[in-house]
Amino acid sequence: MSQQNTELEGIGKLRSGSLFMILAVLLAAIGILVIISAGMLGGMFSAASGNVSGVIASGIGLLVGIAIVILIGAIIGLIGILRIRSGFGILKSLGLPLLP
Repeated sequence: MSQQNTELEGIGKLRSGSLFMILAVLLAAIGILVIISAGMLGGMFSAASGNVSGVIASGIGLLVGIAIVILIGAIIGLIGILRIRSGFGILKSLGLPLLP
């Protein structure tokens, strides 16, 4: 019974790690699209009003926003990799075959 619980724990870690990996990619993709579109709109409105400092601030804000989203995505991806590694470690310690 204990081996079965340990096996379920390993499979659960594999599933949650895979979910974190999927979320990291989705977060990065959607976040970058939203930030780029917001930055472009801010730049266009600033350029239309003739405000050069607004265009520069919009560009800097765009770069900072993308960097933050990429950093958060990388952290979530790292958590996913560590969970997947932990899940495979649990299954390997049980002596289960990892390849079909």
